[in-house]
Amino acid sequence: MRRFLVAIILASSVTMSLAGCGGGSSASADATPANDPQNVTGLPAYPNGTDAVTLPAMGRDDGTYSEYGSKSTDALDGVEAWYRKHLTGSTEVVKDDAYMHGIEFVMPDKSVVDVYNDKTGDASVVTIKLLKYTGPAT
Repeated sequence: MRRFLVAIILASSVTMSLAGCGGGSSASADATPANDPQNVTGLPAYPNGTDAVTLPAMGRDDGTYSEYGSKSTDALDGVEAWYRKHLTGSTEVVKDDAYMHGIEFVMPDKSVVDVYNDKTGDASVVTIKLLKYTGPAT
């Protein structure tokens, strides 16, 4: 009986992990992040996002961040325009190097939203990364 319960628990864990690892789930049609349980950042999730994934907290030189990512086949200009409308108070930094082309939106609280085409992969897909600032680097 004990082995049976352990097997059920492990199967449930694997299923839940796979569901959160880009299994094709769609981001919310509403900009409210609470409608997408994977979005732990509180930042607006793009409504036509797919392959949503939440990653563990990450550290950068300027602090720690919670991260949520998705992709979209919408045009880069359209995704950027949507975020301009939904990220009031942000500043924009153009990103154009050997790896990416797009915009980094920086919020007053140090949170960051990256919207870009990956030059090393499928350029027709827009990558969206929401990085919620959670505190100083440790």
